[in-house]
Amino acid sequence: MFGSTLIITVGSIVTSTSSTFEQFMIGRVITGSGAAGVFIVASILVVQLSSPKTRGLYIGLVNCGMTVGISLGAVIAGALEPKIGWVSISPFVDITSLSSTARFDRLPLICS
Repeated sequence: MFGSTLIITVGSIVTSTSSTFEQFMIGRVITGSGAAGVFIVASILVVQLSSPKTRGLYIGLVNCGMTVGISLGAVIAGALEPKIGWVSISPFVDITSLSSTARFDRLPLICS
């Protein structure tokens, strides 16, 4: 999970500092690769750390969290982009992904 989030951070930095369309697309590909890794690792962690009785609930919660995050991110970015531009939104994504990467050492294992 840490590695995937680090890949998202690198992709976000490449995207936000891009000066050409090709650099922008490369950054988006890197970011998307990291995001795919987060989803896969989250699903694997749920399967390994939960009992068969509660596994469905936790997988559903992971899927809900991912869906809500993607939906809210698109709505918020869509509302802000016409007002401040996509270049101004990108540093916010960089800061968010860096702060979540720094917090991985503090995550407790709560699933039973």
